[in-house]
Amino acid sequence: MANGVHTQLARKHGATILENCRVLKIEKDIDDLHVLVHTNQGVFRCRRLIICAGAWTNSVIESLGFQLPLAVSQEQVTYVATPNLKDFTKENFPVWDFFDDDRIYYGHPIHGNTGVKVAIHDGTCIVSTDTRTYKSNPTKEKLCLDMLQKYIPKAVGPVLYTKTCLYTNTPDNTFIADTLEKKGYPQISLFVGSGHAFKFSCLFGKIFAQMAIDGTGEYVDHVKKYFNIDRPALLDKNYEQDNKHVSNSCQDQGVMDDS
Repeated sequence: MANGVHTQLARKHGATILENCRVLKIEKDIDDLHVLVHTNQGVFRCRRLIICAGAWTNSVIESLGFQLPLAVSQEQVTYVATPNLKDFTKENFPVWDFFDDDRIYYGHPIHGNTGVKVAIHDGTCIVSTDTRTYKSNPTKEKLCLDMLQKYIPKAVGPVLYTKTCLYTNTPDNTFIADTLEKKGYPQISLFVGSGHAFKFSCLFGKIFAQMAIDGTGEYVDHVKKYFNIDRPALLDKNYEQDNKHVSNSCQDQGVMDDS
């Protein structure tokens, strides 16, 4: 729903949305002021470029001559059909986080659908955009349902559906929100959400618009200071990741096809 609203508002203000438009290469134009974005739908010349490519970030920036230590993980969310609909509307039930058995559970009230949302904030099932699957993990789904049964039993009902998504995690689980001036591309800004940025998407949209227009704004200096691209977590190969349980495979989590 939120993505749809963002898209509609962007179009209302004159933006053109190009779907299935794959970035092939980014380079400086001959004038050294503009950048050229080569795609499967043509070449675009621009004064400012904002890259928010999620799990495809390293593929998009590869032609700029550097890579980032990002880990892409496959996640999932489950929606359950509670019989107590009124109790779990946004007027009566909050967005929540819950820590239990070294896991972080979270969920949302009913909004835009007929189910209560529950998931585990994980980051351990490491994949790529080519190897990810759309197959849900029954073990994770059961953990979520058991947690609901134990702590929020009135939410429990039949599973409506479970769907997968991708996180793009930095080693310190912190955003990247900076220009690429230090990489030689002051015309380009980059954002990586590290698995927990969607709730801030409107705010970061405003901040990056300010970066692109004149480089000033009430939060621009703050985000460039704390979410910069040259902090130790992104430069030091020996940096100890915040997530101590990262796995190189999803085989043990029941999400890989037997084939």
